Amino acid sequence: MKESERIKKEMLEDDSDNDYRSASYLNKIKRAERKESFVEYVLPLLKMKYPVNERENDFEIITEKYGRIIFYPKANSLLFSKDNNWMKHFGLNWIKKWLL
Repeated sequence: MKESERIKKEMLEDDSDNDYRSASYLNKIKRAERKESFVEYVLPLLKMKYPVNERENDFEIITEKYGRIIFYPKANSLLFSKDNNWMKHFGLNWIKKWLL
């Protein structure tokens, strides 16, 4: 069972009328789906071109041009270790445009 499916099931079983809790569940589902789609579709393509180290919450991509890049799929953010520069909220689009 995928993490997003587990969270959806948990949300359906929760019988509280709290809107903040519902919004929290929806945010968790969106983040889990973002990571799952990255792992299913983009990660295999990246592994063909670059060495990729999978860790618990992030993926380390080692390139010659940009150096070591750490991608956080749930937050959709990149960290360029060479410059200690963050790119937030459009990391996956950057990976698709510049690395694939």
